[in-house]
Amino acid sequence: MFWDKKEETTTMLPLEGETGFARLGEQEVAVLFKHSPTCIISMKANSQVEKFQAAHPQVPIYMISVKKERPMSNFIAETTGIEHASPQIIVFRKGTPSAVATHGEITAQSIQQMIQA
Repeated sequence: MFWDKKEETTTMLPLEGETGFARLGEQEVAVLFKHSPTCIISMKANSQVEKFQAAHPQVPIYMISVKKERPMSNFIAETTGIEHASPQIIVFRKGTPSAVATHGEITAQSIQQMIQA
C-alpha cells in the first residue's frame, strides 16, 4: 500500500546545499531532479530518471527532496529564475540551466534529448 512504502533508495547524488549547487558549474553537463517522494506523479518521474540513469551512468544526476529541502529548492528557483515545480528536471551546462521539464514531460527519452540539445 502507498502509506506502507519503504524509504526510497537511490544512486542519485545529493545536492548538498548551496556549495553543492555551485559545483554544478564545474561540470560539463549535470541533471538536477526535484522530487517529492509523497507525490504519485513524482514517483513516476523518479522511475523515468532512474531508467535514464541506468542507460547513461556517466551523466551526474543530483536529487533534491522538495519536502525535506524546500529552502534549497526555493534558492534554486531564485538563483536560476526557473519557477519551482515538483517533479522537475533542470539540465545544467557548466552551471547554466539549458533545459527544463516538469511533471509528465519527464521521461528517460526527454532527459536524453535535453542533454543532447
